[in-house]
Amino acid sequence: MKTMHDYKQKGYMRRLKDSSDTLASLMGVLIRFRERPIAVSDDIREMFHQVKVRLADQPALKFLWRDGDSSRFPETYVMQVMTFGASCSPALANYVKNRNAERFVAEQPDAVKAICENTFVDDWLQSVDTGAEMIQLAATVKRIHASGGFEMRRWTSNSKQVIQALEDDCEELDKRIRAQDEPQETVLGLWWLPGQDLLTFLGLLGFFNIRAKIILRNIWRSNIGWDDDLTNEDEADWQHWLDLVSNLNAVRITRCMKWVSRTQAAQMHTFVDASMNAYAAVVFLRAELDGQVHCCLVASKTRVAPLKPVSIPRMELMAAVLGLRLAKCIQKEVSVRIHRRTFWTDSKDVLYWIRSDARKFQQLVALRIGEILEESDVDSWRWVPSAQNVADDGTKWTKTPEIHGSTSVPDLQRFSKLEKLRAVQLCVLDSLRNITKKVRLDGGLDLQKTLLLKRSNEMDVIFIRICQEEEFYNDSGILRIKGRIDNIEGVEVCVKRPIILPRRHQLTYLLVEFHHRRYHHLHNEIVVNELRQRYWACGLRALVREVSNTCPACRIRRTRPKPPGMGDLPIERLSHYTPPFTFTGVDYFGPYNIVVRRREKRWDVLFTCLTVRAVNLDIATSLSTDSYLCVLKSFVARSCCPRRMLSDNGTNFRGASRDHMGGSWERMVRSTKSILSEILPASGLRKEVLRAALAGVESVLNSRPLTYVPLVI
Repeated sequence: MKTMHDYKQKGYMRRLKDSSDTLASLMGVLIRFRERPIAVSDDIREMFHQVKVRLADQPALKFLWRDGDSSRFPETYVMQVMTFGASCSPALANYVKNRNAERFVAEQPDAVKAICENTFVDDWLQSVDTGAEMIQLAATVKRIHASGGFEMRRWTSNSKQVIQALEDDCEELDKRIRAQDEPQETVLGLWWLPGQDLLTFLGLLGFFNIRAKIILRNIWRSNIGWDDDLTNEDEADWQHWLDLVSNLNAVRITRCMKWVSRTQAAQMHTFVDASMNAYAAVVFLRAELDGQVHCCLVASKTRVAPLKPVSIPRMELMAAVLGLRLAKCIQKEVSVRIHRRTFWTDSKDVLYWIRSDARKFQQLVALRIGEILEESDVDSWRWVPSAQNVADDGTKWTKTPEIHGSTSVPDLQRFSKLEKLRAVQLCVLDSLRNITKKVRLDGGLDLQKTLLLKRSNEMDVIFIRICQEEEFYNDSGILRIKGRIDNIEGVEVCVKRPIILPRRHQLTYLLVEFHHRRYHHLHNEIVVNELRQRYWACGLRALVREVSNTCPACRIRRTRPKPPGMGDLPIERLSHYTPPFTFTGVDYFGPYNIVVRRREKRWDVLFTCLTVRAVNLDIATSLSTDSYLCVLKSFVARSCCPRRMLSDNGTNFRGASRDHMGGSWERMVRSTKSILSEILPASGLRKEVLRAALAGVESVLNSRPLTYVPLVI
């Protein structure tokens, strides 16, 4: 009779010691399971019931039995074997298993090591390099377990040769080698597809699980009761997260860490990152063989930020410690030698702290810096841009995270230019050609055609397919718009039937931006015309204008300097109800060559009213102060005595000790000189002619209207 008893939950066996720390590390078993090409898994049939309990210890396993009748007086029974539910059962059964294996350590050291290190409770997971090696090792392990009364069953492997050598029942064999469309095999909490040698729903989905932890923390922080309804925001976030869970079925991760067991220089690269909500660490193994490099994801770890507010630099430091501990744990568990460890962070504060004296910082920072310096080298810590930090996915969770399996198409959102996208896609296809020796023709014809693409502009076919599948839910081919010129000859299909592109997709933006630069950032209509020869998109002309308006080169070219604002007019320019020339500005201009007996120079002096802009013109014989004072006396005698005079502070004016403000009279000087240039002779100018010309200019300027006078008809 096999009965499941949860003694620990019911409180019957609280005094039994939990010795789960004597078991092999679950992470270590899973990591070593991924190291080599040929893998196998199995479990021991009813392992706990194969371990008998001594008569003296059986009273500790007492239980009451009513046989389903609550009115019946319970009878007392004892378990004579280890039972499920007892906290000590896994450790004791593991101890008996290992003691049984240690009897053969001298004869079969490899098999004993495999049993002790790669068995978690009753599940044995092992990976080796060849099928023959696995057959021999598995047969030895099976024989050692059988000598202790443990029966191994449910053999599963990615090698049909191994299964045929281990299983006698052909019907059971068909269940172990599964096709691609059959259910997965459960192995220590993860799903394994032996036929494709892929893992799914692994603990590597930390970037997805962290969002649920953040939501639960926010709910806890809101202080609502157990029976209270969630807030609208928390309920929406939780429902959105649940809707994305179904997408996890598409995740596929290669079980075997390629070349890790064959390379002589395996490298471990750890990426760390933090935000206000969480901090995360991701570990990759890098293997290089015959000039080719392969990187594989090993493990990830995410944690929610503390309830107490912590600054971002300190969160980044906590992420660095988390990454260091994760890398240390993985290095301890892997069986291959790690040649070099490298830690990557996008926080320059952390790099500065690591390279500084820890004693000058506060305790939280100092203790973590001390741990980092004790367990790693300073030179192993490096900086990486945030855009290239893969740990960023675990800390900055978006509303639409990328949850999908392996893909041969780069993320279009990470590119700003079409040429770079084409180049990256070409590198991806080159890699696929190298690792794909033979393309399967049963359902793989599209892949075969894709691998034959060579030119960069041919990469657009792949992007267009992805674009239309995302926006139009189309999987039947490239969508085209139907026209009326199908009978035309000598033109491409794209001209007859242009390809349909969504207005707001990143690919459409990249195509428009590429043609905008191709035609030198000018003539939007040319860009529209060239695009419409191959593509059709709603609002294309508006999109071209948008690209042109946001183009940095176009914005720089169209930029015009902004003139500075003009200052307020001085009080002298705004004094109404005052006689002309109450506030006067004065300036010299010239000289003009006049003929007396010989050629002499004369300067014109301009007096202008700062309020009504009237002018008074006179002639000065020199630039001296005495000459100016004579002209000033003449002006006062003919007009009036100004209350205040302003000049440009020339040396001839300093004797009058006046202020400087020349914008007003400089404009009048320009108007005067413009008229004089039209009426004065080119040579032989006499003083009388100059004086008469100044009088005429004065009359013209003073006859101007003070403001615009519209004609009323």
